[in-house]
Amino acid sequence: MFSFWRHRLFRQTWHPSFEELMLHLDGESASNGGRVGTHTKNCWSCRLRLEKIDHAISEFMESRNASFAGPPALPRQALQSFAARLDRLDDECGSPSLFSGLVREYAEGLFTQRASPRLAFFLASLCLIVVAFVRLNLPQSVSAKEILFQVRQAEARQLMQLSAPIVYEKFQLRRSFRSRLETVTWEIWNDTRNNRMRQRVNATPTAIPAVLEDYAEVFRRHQADLGRPLSPSNYELWRGSITQESEKVFEGRLPDGVRATILKVSGRGPFPIGAIVGVEFTVRAADWHPVGQRLLIQKQDEVVDYSLGEVAFDVMALNTVPSSIFAELAPASARTLETAVRRFMPVPVHSDLWPAEADLLPTEAELTAAEVEARYALHSVRACIGRPIAIRVGVGQIEVEGVVDSDERKAEVLLAMRGIPHVAAEVRSVAEAVENLGGRELISTPLNQLPGADTTKPRLPI
Repeated sequence: MFSFWRHRLFRQTWHPSFEELMLHLDGESASNGGRVGTHTKNCWSCRLRLEKIDHAISEFMESRNASFAGPPALPRQALQSFAARLDRLDDECGSPSLFSGLVREYAEGLFTQRASPRLAFFLASLCLIVVAFVRLNLPQSVSAKEILFQVRQAEARQLMQLSAPIVYEKFQLRRSFRSRLETVTWEIWNDTRNNRMRQRVNATPTAIPAVLEDYAEVFRRHQADLGRPLSPSNYELWRGSITQESEKVFEGRLPDGVRATILKVSGRGPFPIGAIVGVEFTVRAADWHPVGQRLLIQKQDEVVDYSLGEVAFDVMALNTVPSSIFAELAPASARTLETAVRRFMPVPVHSDLWPAEADLLPTEAELTAAEVEARYALHSVRACIGRPIAIRVGVGQIEVEGVVDSDERKAEVLLAMRGIPHVAAEVRSVAEAVENLGGRELISTPLNQLPGADTTKPRLPI
């Protein structure tokens, strides 16, 4: 039987075409339909082609009917689960920023519309923004000339605030040589109006320390101003005396973490004995106030390091300074050193240096006792009620300032504080205060907002 079918299969020479098979499936081939049907019953190849065409037509019609029928009806539970997952994903990712959303929307519009001019403008704007951001975050370099100018301007502004300013400075001077370290504390009162200066050191009662004498000799040799050791003029003298100098400006930090600007000058050797090898000038960046200086001096077979750091600084009125500061000292004292200082202003009347044994200022315990007495005296006359009276600790004294209603009240307050040591009272009546203000109305100011009131230090209650 297999031989019979094989014989008939190989004897067939005609096979229907694709169009004839399609017509047969559609029933449109009336004349040739019987022949195609008879042939596909005996020809396996044509039968397979006919089945494939029939299957393709069925899939096409199913897809067409599905597209016309609308979106598929999904189970409600599945939709709710999918919505919950989307909400959870949105919470985890967070809402995008406004800037990123605008950039993404603008970029999509650029690429979808294929607008080359808009694309170029967007890229150029983005590059400019990036360059500006980088430039703003880079540290701005300031020249040494600009720093010295700012220091002079800041000093001038401080001195212009008072008619008779007294500049008080306290320093710590350190000298390092031969693996040794010597330290001395040094104070200066500088009367800029009357051109006088007084100095004091905390040293032995009978002698001026050698470290300060050597430091003063460096100033005399280079004709610098010892009364203003941290001045821009002195730094310019040090810089000018260094041969083949190279100056650098860089940022640094003070021991308390405050940002500072440091000017550093170094020279090239060999250096003669007594020459300046290098100098550093440190300025606080917040207010352009000089706070430190370092001098490297060439000595015999070594370099001595003089480091001067500011411990305290204040600009006060002359009438608030104890009169004993600028009083004449007893003559013929073996421990008094007359410092011949060349100044850029007229030579001061007094430029004395005395050790701390001749202590003219009261101790902290004495000031505290005087403050307690002053507050009790004001409380006894009920001066703590009404217009405020300020009590603060000054240099060597307790300062009492305020305004009262009448001259009688002023006399009562001054009488209550009479005889209290280390107290300087400046109490005015309303009429006197208005007269000093040029007829303007006097406004009462809270105690903690009065000029010069120390609000950072705990005070005793009145």
